[in-house]
Amino acid sequence: MFTFSGGVATIWRDTLFDFNDGDFSFLANITPKDVSKHAVISEKSGSWRLSVENSKLKLEMYAEDPRQADPVILTAPIEANKKYHVGFKVFGFRDSGSTVRLYLNGRSVAEFSDASVPDGKSGTEQVQSVG
Repeated sequence: MFTFSGGVATIWRDTLFDFNDGDFSFLANITPKDVSKHAVISEKSGSWRLSVENSKLKLEMYAEDPRQADPVILTAPIEANKKYHVGFKVFGFRDSGSTVRLYLNGRSVAEFSDASVPDGKSGTEQVQSVG
């Protein structure tokens, strides 16, 4: 399922990695050397991207039609030269009331829920940090 090249793992195109049809989760172990620069951990072009940028773990998710909704962006602070178990989970993306959670070392660190957002519109203003 993966192709490794120059320290980068490429996930082959597969509908299993498209979360627009229901629940979806992604996990990875990382040890970032430099957290000040933008580095992509993994992505599905046009759908989602998990990256490190400006000392933060960053999850960006996009609607199938970008005219329908703003991207959802979740972040959590991280440090260089530390090992992290990172991931995210999308619950009920296909249904109304979906929730997205960003995890860092097994703890939920940020969450977005569109249950209270009219017409399913999303955006960074609805992102909540989790204690």
